[in-house]
Amino acid sequence: MDKHNLIKIGRFGYNFQDDGSFEIRVNANFQTCFLPIKEFFVIINDEMVRFVVMENLYLKGAKLTGRFQDPEIITELKRSEKVWLALDQDTFDSLTLPQEELIGSDLIYQDQKIGTITDIFNNSAQDILVVTLEQDEKSIMIPDVDEYVITKDYDSNRVIVKNIQGLIDL
Repeated sequence: MDKHNLIKIGRFGYNFQDDGSFEIRVNANFQTCFLPIKEFFVIINDEMVRFVVMENLYLKGAKLTGRFQDPEIITELKRSEKVWLALDQDTFDSLTLPQEELIGSDLIYQDQKIGTITDIFNNSAQDILVVTLEQDEKSIMIPDVDEYVITKDYDSNRVIVKNIQGLIDL
């Protein structure tokens, strides 16, 4: 597999254990969607690509923790400067990312439903919620940051926000 056909999803730290275990920090938007996957690629020093099988994946705080099925790769990774975890495009495209589950959710502001989330995109700084307002069908964009988003309730399909009156008035 060519590294240019892979999507980097996280960078390994340098605390590889001899038994094949590791920790990797991945983007918070992706953490839970990787847990069922077992087959990944490792990009070593931006040059070499290795196919790896992982087991016992779980979240430990903000880190994905697990073990390589073949612990012999650890020796090679310990000697490397940069080690990235990656997926092929087809596997990545098949994932349902948690933020995508918010599309169609109600937007709640000051205890009232004011609109529906119609899209989500990333502007390289943060995710942006695209919302169609009920009162005039105008669309607004709300950065998915603590300044605006109080709670994302996936079970009830609603997002509770604050401080958006200025965005509504634009």
